[in-house]
Amino acid sequence: MDRSEFVQINQQQHHMTASVLQNFCNLLVHVSSVLHICRI
Repeated sequence: MDRSEFVQINQQQHHMTASVLQNFCNLLVHVSSVLHICRI
């Protein structure tokens, strides 16, 4: 495996991690808003 291949794989993994984090944040916001509605 040469260096450019390694960098490409690394970027793909980073992109996946970023999207997972974004989905997780969206989920947290959704859950907190639902809990807020339930508390009222």
